[in-house]
Amino acid sequence: MRTGQFKKTEWEQVDCMLQKELKTTLSIPDGAANEYLYGHRKHGCVGIPIASEESELNLVDTAFKLLTSKDEFVQQLAESHLMRTVRQLLHAEPSDANLGDFMSGDIEGRFATSTNKLSNT
Repeated sequence: MRTGQFKKTEWEQVDCMLQKELKTTLSIPDGAANEYLYGHRKHGCVGIPIASEESELNLVDTAFKLLTSKDEFVQQLAESHLMRTVRQLLHAEPSDANLGDFMSGDIEGRFATSTNKLSNT
């Protein structure tokens, strides 16, 4: 999840499969509300994290930790990988706005026809 190897839609498919299997395992009817599975344990629910949401949170968290690392080498390496990735996606030198859009998960405009085939974190 932290390296963004799978899209949110793929994690949603995992959620759907898990949802069905969890209901079977816990002997919950298929038509029962999913809130019981995903709700907080303090409220008597199972507390299963939603994979598609967790994947987005992990990506943001990891990028933030790398870009704000106390280790200057790690910080510079993360920034150079970010610049390289966005540069290759745009085929031009990225601006701060481009970097912000990319880090925000923007898939519209200039990033709409691009895919991240680069190996990086």
